[in-house]
Amino acid sequence: MSLVRLLSLLLICLVLPVVAQQTRYDLSNLPMRFDVNSEQASVQLTNLDDTLRVNRQVLVYHEPGQNPVDITDIISQRDAFSYPIGNDSNFGFSDRAIWLRLTLSNFTQQPDWVLNIPFAQLEKVDFYLVQNDAVITHQTQGKTGQQAFRYPAFAFALDNPSLHDVYLRIESRRNARIVPLDLQNDSSWFTATLTDTILWGAFYGALMMLAVYNITLYRGTQESASFAYVWYMASVIVWELVWGGHLLQLANNSVTRWLSDHSDILFNLVGITAAWFTLRFLNTPKTAPRSHFAIKVILVSQCLLIVFSLAAILPTGTQQNLVYLVNILGILAYLLALKVIPPIICPPVTLFSPGAFC
Repeated sequence: MSLVRLLSLLLICLVLPVVAQQTRYDLSNLPMRFDVNSEQASVQLTNLDDTLRVNRQVLVYHEPGQNPVDITDIISQRDAFSYPIGNDSNFGFSDRAIWLRLTLSNFTQQPDWVLNIPFAQLEKVDFYLVQNDAVITHQTQGKTGQQAFRYPAFAFALDNPSLHDVYLRIESRRNARIVPLDLQNDSSWFTATLTDTILWGAFYGALMMLAVYNITLYRGTQESASFAYVWYMASVIVWELVWGGHLLQLANNSVTRWLSDHSDILFNLVGITAAWFTLRFLNTPKTAPRSHFAIKVILVSQCLLIVFSLAAILPTGTQQNLVYLVNILGILAYLLALKVIPPIICPPVTLFSPGAFC
């Protein structure tokens, strides 16, 4: 049974990245054409059926200081833009804003397009549609702006095949500046958004059903593990509502904005309730004493990280990285306690023997 659990875990780890990769489209595999003679390769829209991840065609400019740069100055500094290093859409943590520029030309009969950023934690995103150095459309979105959807989405019209520039100014101090850019026609975007909403509804519904079931179970058995699991489900729901951008859609006020700015605290609470459930459900002092000690150390670390976040002791990037590191170590400790994976210190000969797990 232990071998089966390990193989199942490895299978999940192998399959999920493949599935995630298949849900995204790379420009090199799409029926797109690029003007290689121009200063920047323009994205020539010729296909209506695909969602285009256009990060490879984006140029970037980092604002030199804390003061915002006006779009007029940015247009006059086109030569200051350059291709980012690598193809990653993560521009890291910084108090300074970045500008992105994407050149488009439409060769289809569809004039309406949407450029969206499927990441809900950006604080402020300014979109500008520019033609012949003149701003045609401007929208401000993000957590601190006027955003109609859970993530920034810029709807614009391209009426003719002449070149248009889309400029984006991204400012995000509390979270990493992660800017995946997906381009699609408006009808495809609407269908994708509707599907996204249905799937999220099913996800939240499943979590609520698990919480209600364990509440009922606790009332009948008084098992502390069921009570801990209810709090674990509640913390997951709250964190997902914040991280996924749904809470700000439901209510945009000082409380929800504070929660959105301190999502790392909620993430730590998820880890704490998961540890609580693991300790109660497995009775780790008897079944997994080494993992029990590790989980207690992880719990103390998570509590300290919450205090650090409330007091703003650490830089944002350091705080976030420590949160991820501690919670990854916590997941490994929980899996060791559950005997899903064998501990490294056990001899290879006895990995799948009874009592081999710590």
